[in-house]
Amino acid sequence: MADRNHAVIDGYFAAINSKDTDAMLAHFADDAVAEWPQSGEIIRGRALIGQVTSRTPRLPLTLLHRIVGGGDVLVAEWTADYGDGKAWRNASLFELRDGKITRKTDYFGAAFDPPAWRRELTAVEPRPVPVAP
Repeated sequence: MADRNHAVIDGYFAAINSKDTDAMLAHFADDAVAEWPQSGEIIRGRALIGQVTSRTPRLPLTLLHRIVGGGDVLVAEWTADYGDGKAWRNASLFELRDGKITRKTDYFGAAFDPPAWRRELTAVEPRPVPVAP
């Protein structure tokens, strides 16, 4: 089951990168829910998720860093580039049933430079950005 669920998430991100809305939606259950806590939006049902996706002005190029979790609950850490040169670091919580996404909660965050007071205390790694296949 874990391998199948990981494959679902991998396939979902591959569909985003290929800008294939139908392939993206194929990974969702009919009763799926998508949630964006920062804006307070909840999208109920694969049909509405599809409408929102198809109306999105520009789907991002994504770079999937890792998938963690087990069973039917997985978290994906990923970076998105919407074409404006800014990298967005994100985490998505996926809940799955029978090989389909039933709930996806996305947390988005724009990259930022650390404050000066903290720079000498932390290591700053290069920020990976998505690259077109």
